[in-house]
Amino acid sequence: MQESATLGLRESKKRATRRELTAAARRLAAEHGLDGVTVDKICAEVGVSVRTFFNYFGSREESILGEPQPLGDDTTRQVFRDGGPTGELLADVMWLLEPSETGVSAGREDLKLAFALFGREPRLLALQLARGWQHEQELALLIAERRGLAAADSSSSTVAAVAKSAHFRGLIDWVDATDEQPLRVYVQRATDVLAALGQPDVTT
Repeated sequence: MQESATLGLRESKKRATRRELTAAARRLAAEHGLDGVTVDKICAEVGVSVRTFFNYFGSREESILGEPQPLGDDTTRQVFRDGGPTGELLADVMWLLEPSETGVSAGREDLKLAFALFGREPRLLALQLARGWQHEQELALLIAERRGLAAADSSSSTVAAVAKSAHFRGLIDWVDATDEQPLRVYVQRATDVLAALGQPDVTT
């Protein structure tokens, strides 16, 4: 029990350090531009060594992007492959994409800053798009495996692309909102719009 508590505390400290490095890197990039940011400056801002920095990130660009959003864990991925948790594909894909602490711990203002940096710095945008593409390909493969396929086909890739778009739409709406509702509420709203596309259009 004590060992588990120690490991949990250690992991919490690691997550906190990772978030601090990302927040500092984004602030510095916003103030000085990407070319005005160095790993040394980021480390000085947080009060850690360069060696510590590279335990978390491979470059200053990676630190600005932040930690990648995981596609669940081994357990949730297997539940999804086995047809769970609900048996409905769209609901289960969005469940797999459920926003975790990784994606929302920084908060709205920090994510707004990140989006602004992507608009200003083409190199960062290119890296973020590449990361999103890889994430989408991983999701498409999981969808294919759920269907008993060895590789992603066009159908699986389409579902992955559409689901990722709905998830991102929810994220954008949440970042721009001023209420206290959690991110998952906005993702669900975007998902509901997506699910209703096959229904008769109602004009009000």
